[in-house]
Amino acid sequence: MKTLALFAAVALSTTSLLASADVVTVMSTTQTVIRAGLPSQLFFSVQNNGPDTATGVTVAVSTSSSYTCDCPSGDIPSGQNRIGTISFIAPAANTTLPISVTATSSVP
Repeated sequence: MKTLALFAAVALSTTSLLASADVVTVMSTTQTVIRAGLPSQLFFSVQNNGPDTATGVTVAVSTSSSYTCDCPSGDIPSGQNRIGTISFIAPAANTTLPISVTATSSVP
């Protein structure tokens, strides 16, 4: 009797052990020119291509400029996406400003 109960518990837990989510981040802007010293925005989406729900999604932004981020977090069901916005002041000098956005999930 104990062996059956243990087997049933293991069989029920394997679903979460085998869960899989494909989380993709895409950035875009509506501005064709980003002017030095002026406010700018970038938009990004975090898409879950599935097959399972991406749980505990967190977004990290990396840039040398100060910024604010309306970053999505939490669970994203398969086939859905969440939109985020990064607002920043463009550097006053003519330069390249790298901005990186990555999303991670507790479901691999």
